[in-house]
Amino acid sequence: MAYNMQKIIKTPPPFTIYLADLRYFVGGTCFPLAAGYLAAYIGKVLPQICDVRIFIDPEKLMRAIREAPPDMLGLTNYSWNRNINTQVTAFAKSINPQTVTVMGGPCFARDDKDWLRGFFLRNENLDFYIAGAGEFAFAEMVKLVLERESGRQEVIREGAFPGLFFRDDSGIREGQRQVPSLTERRKSLDEIPSPYLLGLFDEFFDYENLGPMIETVRGCPYACTFCCWGSRLLSKVSMFSLDRVKAELDYVAKRSVNCSRLFFGDANFGIIERDIDVAEHLMTIRERSGWPNDVYLYFAKNSGERVIKISSLLKDMTSVTMSRQSMNDEVLTNTKRANLDDKSYARIQTVLGENNIESMVEFIYPLPGETRKSFVDGLELLFEQVDPLNTEIRFYPTEMLPGSEMATEIDRKKFGLKTGWRRLSGHSGTFDGVSACEYQEIVVATNDFSFSDQLYVRKLHFLLGLFFTYRLYAPIMKIYVEALEGRGPVFLLNCIIDRMSKDPVLNTLIASFETDTTAEFVYEGEPAADGKDAAGDKKQRRHNIYYILTLFFGEGGVYRAAFEKVLKDILVEEVGIGGNEVDLALMAFNANFIDYNTLNLETGEGLADLSQHPAVSAFMSAERTEVIDTLYRLYSEVTGGYLERMILRERTAHA
Repeated sequence: MAYNMQKIIKTPPPFTIYLADLRYFVGGTCFPLAAGYLAAYIGKVLPQICDVRIFIDPEKLMRAIREAPPDMLGLTNYSWNRNINTQVTAFAKSINPQTVTVMGGPCFARDDKDWLRGFFLRNENLDFYIAGAGEFAFAEMVKLVLERESGRQEVIREGAFPGLFFRDDSGIREGQRQVPSLTERRKSLDEIPSPYLLGLFDEFFDYENLGPMIETVRGCPYACTFCCWGSRLLSKVSMFSLDRVKAELDYVAKRSVNCSRLFFGDANFGIIERDIDVAEHLMTIRERSGWPNDVYLYFAKNSGERVIKISSLLKDMTSVTMSRQSMNDEVLTNTKRANLDDKSYARIQTVLGENNIESMVEFIYPLPGETRKSFVDGLELLFEQVDPLNTEIRFYPTEMLPGSEMATEIDRKKFGLKTGWRRLSGHSGTFDGVSACEYQEIVVATNDFSFSDQLYVRKLHFLLGLFFTYRLYAPIMKIYVEALEGRGPVFLLNCIIDRMSKDPVLNTLIASFETDTTAEFVYEGEPAADGKDAAGDKKQRRHNIYYILTLFFGEGGVYRAAFEKVLKDILVEEVGIGGNEVDLALMAFNANFIDYNTLNLETGEGLADLSQHPAVSAFMSAERTEVIDTLYRLYSEVTGGYLERMILRERTAHA
């Protein structure tokens, strides 16, 4: 199909396009990078023809649609914003039925006919979906629209190409018109202009705690079945030029006054040699300007030596994430996961420890083929390979992502994957009268992993958060690790679970935790996009965060006193550590502990030199209710991802 560019150019400007990467502004929110790339490329190929606006705030988008409905609305679609997208498309059509609505993003099962029917049925106001490289396909679609001033949807369907999905009387269809420019291999991504260097993101630097995101490469060579990153469309790695990346970092550094954090959108940072140059440039910026404090990135899974070099450059700006997901060979085979071999992994961890470089390990539970025993055995093996005092450990429940192999009906049946829908904490709200709530589809049991196994691991997850993610009881863990004599930390965690269940004070806390983590799922199919599900309007908590706060501050400190007695009894009776040594470790913890229950905000008593502490300062100025609820509400705003910064006077010192 040939375009009549003269006709396109004569289309009365402006043809208005709203592009949105909608967020709920919880901890870890970053710039709308995908929408920015789309806007930058449209501005390049169709200059002065389209009026493009970028949105991240649902409230601002709703108001803009109401006041000046666009000709086209484009929404980036991910697992954390798919329901607000559903609501926005319905709202846009109610204001102007002629608005062309389109989504794009990796969470899309393009090869699953049943899923596609369900998706378009749920999104009845969505006209088109683009799967694959968004910038070039979206521009192709806009060119089709500009061919006519009316009948826009019809002309798009007539000229639809592979990767562009839509519905018609025969069902859900994918376009078939071949467009060479959409299938050619692009080794350099510089064809897409930088939204940063064009100034398209300048307004977002004014947002509080909204972090800039940089992308240096695209694609992932791995094929993990639980992930969408390594799909057949994204398996090839393409790069933005090094000069482009450096220029963006310089631009961002000069303008980042409201956020000290930088995000990298790469799937495997360190996978190519030139990533060392990127790290060196970032270190130069840090030495010159003091920015950034934190860098959030995913390190390459099998590039150990390069990861060590990069982490040595970035120093305290980031932790080295060496994700394992599972330590079981059968599970790794089932999920097509390629971990670094155990010997190399252990050696890298040793080098990191010797250089005082923090590392982080991620586990996912339950994955296909994992049993309770294999999971615990894997955790024990992990503790043999890492320094527990300097390694942050995080657990994640297995989430089913549309477009991933694991989410297909074949894998669901093969491995007996049973799922429930859980509200995504912090991801709900009402915007200009339109309500939305996000849900995750979580694996709760498999052929080899029962729901009771899930509950047990949830308790492990809670205690791991306490001791190894946030490392709140670092002095206790130090004396425990020194006295291990072949027994890993899982022994301690199991003892704690057992004694908490039997303790007359703590049993109510652990029982409440079990009840809440059991009741958080909806099983009657995917809930409505507005959040009116079988569980009512109940808000989803981050249970680990909430119950750690409850353990420390609940019942005026009664839970904490009982817990520390249990800890001491275990260490003395089960491990053989002297009582005086345990008392000294507990004293060291309590000297660093901020007891919000005892702070007198009116008289200043108990504040001492804490008034400058970010969490205490926020607590003092907050509209306070009960201590636990106030701290929980402040968590994402003040210390999201770093609970220890809220509870401790100083972040846990490195061993």
